[in-house]
Amino acid sequence: MKKVMFLMLAGSLVMAGCKKEGCTDEKATNYNADAKKDDGSCVYPAPVTPTPAADTEAPTVAITKPAASTKVKAGENLDISATITDNTGATTWTYTIKDAQGAEKATSTAKLSGTKTETATETYAVAATMEAGTYTLEITASDAAGNTSAAATASFEVEAAGPTDAEDPKINAITKKFPVAGTSITSGTGANDGGKWEVDVSDDVKIDEIKVYLYNTTQTLNLDSAIYTGVDAATWKKEVQLQFDRNYVGDKAKVKVMVKDQAGKSASMESSSTYDLSL
Repeated sequence: MKKVMFLMLAGSLVMAGCKKEGCTDEKATNYNADAKKDDGSCVYPAPVTPTPAADTEAPTVAITKPAASTKVKAGENLDISATITDNTGATTWTYTIKDAQGAEKATSTAKLSGTKTETATETYAVAATMEAGTYTLEITASDAAGNTSAAATASFEVEAAGPTDAEDPKINAITKKFPVAGTSITSGTGANDGGKWEVDVSDDVKIDEIKVYLYNTTQTLNLDSAIYTGVDAATWKKEVQLQFDRNYVGDKAKVKVMVKDQAGKSASMESSSTYDLSL
């Protein structure tokens, strides 16, 4: 009897030692349903990275420059600026300039940093030969997915280039005409009050603006002025009356002339005489 029990125990130990080994984890790709003992050989599938949704949203463009009614002369610069927004960040922007007939006059594309909101700027050099007229600026932007914005537009006007002008305007004379004698001028607003001076100016091309002041040298302020704009002449000679209030009686004054030509060049001059402000 003891012999039989020994044999049974020995058999169970042998059977236990002969259990089949393998991967016992059902989540593994090499799971073995027959395995009774896990041998550490389980292999698991690689994690699945979800595919991001396709970007179908186009950028938007808002032009900030040029502002409405902007005018620029041929040969000068036009400032261009736009705010560009996109859900992922635009990568390029393009501006195009067209004339009134829709003909393309200029185009340029530049890279963007890719931020979701960005300001794009450029300076366009208007050719000196560009015809005067109304032009349209169009701006578009694109993102990395190839989405392109609708074109934002702004109009501006090109004016003919001003005349070539290498010389400053000239103030030829400031001549007192009334009162004829002395250096005293009287206060008041009548036809014979204050003083009258003939101002003579000229330019090698054309004058644009002339300003004539009665300048109080005692209190350093302008008492009266006469301003002429859009003169559009190469020579200009005119008698100008300037007056003052009796509050400034006893002070002294000079006549000051400032002139600017159509090229933006300027000159100024004060009268050689100082005038006594009297009653």
